[in-house]
Amino acid sequence: MSATFEVILKLLERRDVRISEHGYDELAEDGLTATEIVDGIINGQVIEDYPDYPKGPSVLVTAYRPDPSRWDSSFMERRK
Repeated sequence: MSATFEVILKLLERRDVRISEHGYDELAEDGLTATEIVDGIINGQVIEDYPDYPKGPSVLVTAYRPDPSRWDSSFMERRK
């Protein structure tokens, strides 16, 4: 498991998280609520890991409704 995702899970357990305005916009666009994401992330799967992201370590986790035009049929890899 990703070290970044492990930290995120610990923060979620403590409900010590913030969601950006952009994050809320993305959730709304996919018809999801923050509560659904927070409650479901424990079952999430890391797709991409960005430990050196300039704004801070982050991960892409399967807790969203992926756009089929941007992802392969397994929704595990981006289309090239």
